[in-house]
Amino acid sequence: MLRTILRWGGRLVAVVVVLIGAFVGYFAMSWQPTFPDTPLPAIEASNDPEVIARGDYLFNAVAHCSACHSTMEDYVGGGKTVAPSGGHEWHMGPLGTVRAPNITPDETTGVGSYSDAELARVIRHGIRKDGRGALFMMSVGPMSDEDLAAIVSYMRTIEPVKHEVPPSEVGLLGKVLFQTAMDFFAHPHEYQVPPYVPASDTASAERGEYLARGPGFCVGCHTKIEGKDGQVAFVEPLLAGRIDPDFPDETEPGFRFVAPNLTPHSSGIMHGWTKDQFVKRFRNGRAYPGSAMPWETYRNMTDADLESVYLYLTSLDGVDHSVGPSRQKVE
Repeated sequence: MLRTILRWGGRLVAVVVVLIGAFVGYFAMSWQPTFPDTPLPAIEASNDPEVIARGDYLFNAVAHCSACHSTMEDYVGGGKTVAPSGGHEWHMGPLGTVRAPNITPDETTGVGSYSDAELARVIRHGIRKDGRGALFMMSVGPMSDEDLAAIVSYMRTIEPVKHEVPPSEVGLLGKVLFQTAMDFFAHPHEYQVPPYVPASDTASAERGEYLARGPGFCVGCHTKIEGKDGQVAFVEPLLAGRIDPDFPDETEPGFRFVAPNLTPHSSGIMHGWTKDQFVKRFRNGRAYPGSAMPWETYRNMTDADLESVYLYLTSLDGVDHSVGPSRQKVE
């Protein structure tokens, strides 16, 4: 009897192993999926100096594109003067290593071969020219057609840099998870664009909401997220802070950063801050070298825009949610 049980038990284990192997093998073989049907936005670059200047501001301040598309050393040292020629790496253990590509208009190593609409698609939906998902482009916030066209217009004026960035290395576990539980990292994204409020010399909570939920994308880090049907779903309430996933301190192993609560509750970092203190904090830049917060770009925002974000954040209902200090030792 015991031998029979062991024999059938062994067969069951063998079947389970085969099924798991087939499951993993399927996703390994199907990596990297393509999404050729993702629409191309009707966006065209402009030669208007005012539009290009607005794109410069959005690219190098609000949307913080230069924060990711340069190495950490160059970015921290040079801010907006650094060419976005790629190279920054995110080390994700068994999931793999993700590298930011060169997005200067070089024809062979950058995005010089992209049409205006193809550039707009990778920014808005995270889909490359060849239809593949651009890993982690889900972290780019939604924006109006006006702002998207301005960014594309500015990108056409960047000096081309020939810099071949090695492709991202996705491990076996990453190939499975980026197509299942974590598919929002590598699939097309579709965010609802908040009501567009153009820049003004006068601060307003409405402009602050557009920036915080849109191109500035404060909600992207400071709100709990979950994957749903290949999309990022923000778990209400917005901007109440997030512990998981955290952000490793790549300058000092053993530490991590968490996104603090930005609502005006006493458990959050905004409690008791004045508008002037808020603006000054951004002007002062990073307190920790390895911080995931793109201080070098956000500090280039205008006073009116920073004040607008402050007005929006302080208009929110306070949420009792403490995440602890923003930099923590990993237990």
